[in-house]
Amino acid sequence: LNEGETAVIDCRYTKIAPKALFEAIAGKDITVVFMNVNVQWVFNGKNIKLSRCKDINLKSSLKVVDGETYGFGNDEKVAVMLFQDNGLLPGEVDMRINYAYLAAKYKFKQENMKVSYYKSNKISPVEDNDVDLAEDYYYEYDIDHNSTFVLSKNKSALGTTALRGGAAGMSKISIKWTKCD
Repeated sequence: LNEGETAVIDCRYTKIAPKALFEAIAGKDITVVFMNVNVQWVFNGKNIKLSRCKDINLKSSLKVVDGETYGFGNDEKVAVMLFQDNGLLPGEVDMRINYAYLAAKYKFKQENMKVSYYKSNKISPVEDNDVDLAEDYYYEYDIDHNSTFVLSKNKSALGTTALRGGAAGMSKISIKWTKCD
């Protein structure tokens, strides 16, 4: 491909994006879109770092669950993207999820959405956690690693917790917590 061009690759059957592809586009204004039925991974070579190039397993699943399942008690439903454990990606990826699919299958409503990632029972906001709805009705958000991502209308009710040890020789355990915001 030449600078400024885009390649679209159907990844419904081949789930591995090879390291050699990322090495070939690293530092160049070349876009590669890996397209599945309802999910798209959009890599631009300008965002790819040679030192992070590796094979990427593109297998993912999308489900909609009760918000309380992931600590979003204020949301009746949240969309959850489950990725393979690729860890840090070769560069920032524009993830795209088909809104029409979510609306048709799960009665998901178009709203101002937020994206967070869920790991080890903790929710962390993505740096710019607003989710855009593109003109072609795909939710879009940027990620740089794989974990479980949650699309929600509201902020999670899960807060951070801290455990503190007591003095040696104590015979009781006291647990205290504060209400989550």
